[in-house]
Amino acid sequence: MNTHEGIIGQSAAELTVVNWIDTEGRPREALKLGDFVDHFRVIHCFQSWCQGCHLSGFPALKK
Repeated sequence: MNTHEGIIGQSAAELTVVNWIDTEGRPREALKLGDFVDHFRVIHCFQSWCQGCHLSGFPALKK
């Protein structure tokens, strides 16, 4: 896995996610960090097979 740590004042690396889905579970175009210039970004990532994600990630999406 290739990971990058954030450094204040430097741009984040683009995401390398292969499959994106929308809030209805349908495939969607990839999210590009460059689409959000001059905005803060909070990205909540989780896996469908992860039990902990079922407890925190999915309920958060419903809100």
